Amino acid sequence: MYIGIDPGLATTCIVVMDNEGNVVTKDSWGYDAKRNWKETKTEPIAKRYLSYYNALNRFITRNKITTATIIMEESIASLMGNGRKLVELKGVYLIALARKTDTKKIFLISPTTIKKHFTGYGVASKEEMIERCNQLGYQVATEHEADATAMAYCGLHFPKMLLPKNHQNQ
Repeated sequence: MYIGIDPGLATTCIVVMDNEGNVVTKDSWGYDAKRNWKETKTEPIAKRYLSYYNALNRFITRNKITTATIIMEESIASLMGNGRKLVELKGVYLIALARKTDTKKIFLISPTTIKKHFTGYGVASKEEMIERCNQLGYQVATEHEADATAMAYCGLHFPKMLLPKNHQNQ
């Protein structure tokens, strides 16, 4: 099983693929596809982190996920403002994952590496990511779903991508 997580302060999307590349389930929380806030807009950031932590826990429990290869985007954002908050949110997700799954199979991969493996172009646009999903037969509703799908897909089809750089040529 391969899980791609596109973490975001506004929207987080998660996609689960089986070993054949079929999407088993997917979900998102935060803003919905119409940009309506599913929770309270005025929540303090700590309360939003808790609500996202609980959402990931519910997803893992509901889908009985105990072992999987989990791919999440590595932080490349600035540590100022929302960049710092995104890094913190990823930490919240890592804690939730560590409590429920095999932590040896959690990988943080840069967005450019994901895009390069998925589209052949490391700086592919959101539209190009969605288009590639459609070419592969994955129906996605948002760019977040496209990114999460790409992460799960790359974990399945490009396992060497998950190795540390000094082991990739072996």
